[in-house]
Amino acid sequence: MRAWKRHPESEDYRDTGRISPLERVKNLIDYRKLQDKGCPDAAHPIAHYIANLCGGVFFPLPQAAKCDNSEALHLVSNVLKETGEAVEDFRLGWLENTPGHISKQEYLESAKEVDEAAAVLIQLKMWAESKVAE
Repeated sequence: MRAWKRHPESEDYRDTGRISPLERVKNLIDYRKLQDKGCPDAAHPIAHYIANLCGGVFFPLPQAAKCDNSEALHLVSNVLKETGEAVEDFRLGWLENTPGHISKQEYLESAKEVDEAAAVLIQLKMWAESKVAE
């Protein structure tokens, strides 16, 4: 049952000692990135699928810009403000403009804003964690 924990005894694929399941997933992700000249975006569908299987979601983090603490927090604040405006636009559309209906374009715009806000919040959490004194 845990044959993957042992080193392979030979090159025969039926032999005990297999590549671990996580190593297989890593190899699959590395292969997709390699096919797309090292771009991690190519592996995002795999990450979405795995996260969905685990009852979660995957948010690719935006590239972190080098900036001081004040500027970083200001950028986070701006993204959240824009997201709040997008949510309000969605609310108006869903409840007042076309009650109970949403177009594919409206959904895509809202989903993009929500994903961006979630990624920025995760980045903020990671940034704050890096500042905690041990």
